[in-house]
Amino acid sequence: MTRVMLDGTVEMSKRLEKGIDSFYRTVGSVSALSPEAMWKYVKDFGKPIGFVGPALLCDFLKEIGVFRFVKVDHHFLNEFPRLLGVQDCKTMGEKQHFILSQTVADAVGIIPFYLDRILYEWGRYGDKQPTRI
Repeated sequence: MTRVMLDGTVEMSKRLEKGIDSFYRTVGSVSALSPEAMWKYVKDFGKPIGFVGPALLCDFLKEIGVFRFVKVDHHFLNEFPRLLGVQDCKTMGEKQHFILSQTVADAVGIIPFYLDRILYEWGRYGDKQPTRI
């Protein structure tokens, strides 16, 4: 945890040198690029931050309001094969999952974060209604 905070602070201070508006413009312009370019951005962003890979970086970007980046998790891997009619997404790598999620979200006209959220709910509850308290 300490390593992530120290490395993350150093990296964010570099990325915020020109101000927060500049940072958001940069992230926004990257999120408008191809899924491959977005993947390269999250990989490069996370390199100097120990123990932070693309999934955590995508989650960070989502939390600060950039919903185009999606953290592909086990719900994606479990539910996506049923949605696409494929055998298994688990044989694909992280990059292929990321690109596939972007491609499918674009094809149906939703933000990748919302696709991930739908798959999360589907994976968690399936055909059952959530229990209400």
